Amino acid sequence: MGLSKAKQTYKAFIKDHFVPIFFQDYFLNVVCQGQWDVVLSKENNKVAGAYIYMLKQKLFLKYIVQPQLCPYTGPIFFEKSNVNKVYTDLLVQLPSHHLLIQDYLPTLPHLKGFTNTAFTKHTYLLDKTTDLDKLWQEQSSTHRRIIRKAERELLYEEVQDINSFLDFVSTTFAKRNKSVPNDPEIFRNLDQVLFSKGQRKIVKCTNSNNEVVAMCYFMKDKNWTYNFANGVVDDYRHYGMNLILWNEIKASFFEGRSFDFEGSMIPGVDEFFKRFKGKRVPYQTRNISKNKLVDVLVKIKRTKQGT
Repeated sequence: MGLSKAKQTYKAFIKDHFVPIFFQDYFLNVVCQGQWDVVLSKENNKVAGAYIYMLKQKLFLKYIVQPQLCPYTGPIFFEKSNVNKVYTDLLVQLPSHHLLIQDYLPTLPHLKGFTNTAFTKHTYLLDKTTDLDKLWQEQSSTHRRIIRKAERELLYEEVQDINSFLDFVSTTFAKRNKSVPNDPEIFRNLDQVLFSKGQRKIVKCTNSNNEVVAMCYFMKDKNWTYNFANGVVDDYRHYGMNLILWNEIKASFFEGRSFDFEGSMIPGVDEFFKRFKGKRVPYQTRNISKNKLVDVLVKIKRTKQGT
């Protein structure tokens, strides 16, 4: 099956216009396994906005959901004026569905369409123009001491093998009696694409016994570095992760990119990210159901997942 006309237009358009990595066609092709599409809104025959979605179907139910390994989907705007008008135009073009669950980009303005969004999640952002010396001084004395200790005691290095990262994360999750939330094969396929484009970085910390104690996977585009996934040994939770994140914040600024912690709503993780003094930015979510049976099924699934 060939590309829809909207997909063709979108793919050509973003060659000359910035979109975050999660809105790139090559990224979506992997994480959605081809099941994504886009609707466009135009003003004066120019693309003013786009809405990315993945439509799936099970029996008679059609649903638009957030694909795995993709933190943000939904709308993106290329003109600053008439944003809510463009947003409404995008919404009315979406295909019929019984359920919609999406997380929007944290950089979007508050959107008001015929169905409103809710600010139920947040992340922490550090702008690339932040003065790094000032940011260091804003860290608590305890936080600075932990980072200095980690610099003395841990070896920090970049690695290229995605399997070593996936194996390490799987092991750390298993020790907490949890399963890895994403399909490792899709992750490998995605990594292959991002590696070929120079848009990912894997780093690790090892102790004096040459044991890996922390690993992180970062994605990057022209404007942002994203703290995408990580694993850490419990005994080194405060050392390894502090060192990795601080080093990558510095590297991100040096390369002219802002930093997105991709904040977790898990209280302990959220508190950890907060220490780096990024700006707390709520982002909009849409969770709309048009069917009572769907409501029940969603509640059952969330109960099983503990969310």
